[in-house]
Parts: sequence; structure tokens; C-alpha cells
Amino acid sequence: MDVNETAAGLSGEDDSMEEKAGNASTHQEFLTFWLFDEARRRGLSLAELASSLGVTYGYLAQLRTGVRAASRISPAFVRACAKFLRVMPIAVKLAAGQITPDDFVSPEEGAEDAISRKFARMLDDGIARAAIAPLSANLTMEAKAALLALYAALTGIDEVSVWHYPRAMHGVAEIARDGS
Repeated sequence: MDVNETAAGLSGEDDSMEEKAGNASTHQEFLTFWLFDEARRRGLSLAELASSLGVTYGYLAQLRTGVRAASRISPAFVRACAKFLRVMPIAVKLAAGQITPDDFVSPEEGAEDAISRKFARMLDDGIARAAIAPLSANLTMEAKAALLALYAALTGIDEVSVWHYPRAMHGVAEIARDGS
């Protein structure tokens, strides 16, 4: 990373934010993609991005490479990112991994139990049951979560909005931007 490099070189001008969110394998990648993408849209260099966030260029480099964990960013940096991205701080915390899908389910239930319960509820729909039930015994939790997200997209019945993750963070970002 060159201090004078523009964010366009790192965020990838041709990829949409939604594509990046879907492809980001870690919160580290998602948060930096989001920041760099917004900086690219504004035509800012990485040094200007760092300045606007109140951090050094080195801090951004550490965040991008994983030397500094996104999940451990400070409340002040969360607020700075929220202000820069024009979203609520909760969206930044989601992007950073400080809040996870497990935070949206009862501690007694856990994520896998929640997915299983919601999947069973989806199978109460006769059409879904006919199409999916014969295959459901061999599905992984990730496959069940993906089918729940597909079901929500096709029917408008959202059993699992938070499980379509990390792509859900893009939606959270858009909601947060609209709400601010």
C-alpha cells in the first residue's frame, strides 16, 4: 500500500459494494472494502481517507492486512467510520464483526438451533416442503441458511434475514444510510 495510492486501486472500481460484501471472507475484508469503496467514490487517496477517519495511514494498512483486528476497533474509530460512511455506528460494528448473527438469537438457542427451527418453519409451506424436504436431511447449516434466504427473496416471508451474511451487511448499510 502506497500512501499516495488512491482507494480505487484497492477497492476495485468495477466491483459493486454488494459483490464485495458477498465475496468478503472476513469482517476485516468487508470493513476495509466498504471504507475503500466509499473513498474511491469520493475520489480520496488513502492518506486522505486515513485523515478523515482520524487515524494514520499505517493504521489503515494494519487493518487491511489483518495485523490489527477489525473486531477490536475502538468506539472512537467506529464513530469516525460511521460519520465517514454516513451510517449508524451499529452498521460499522456489524461490518467489523463486533456484532455477529449469534447476537440476534437467544443464547440458549444458538445459531444452528435458530437455523434449524426457521428451516422447519419454512417447510410448513407445502410448496417449499415438496421442493426441499427430500433433500433436507443432507444439507449443511450454510445450505439451510442459503435456502432460507432464497425462500425470503422469493416469497417475501423473511425467516432468516440476519443469516444471509455477510451480504446482509450491505442491506444493513443501506438501511443505516437511509435512517441517518
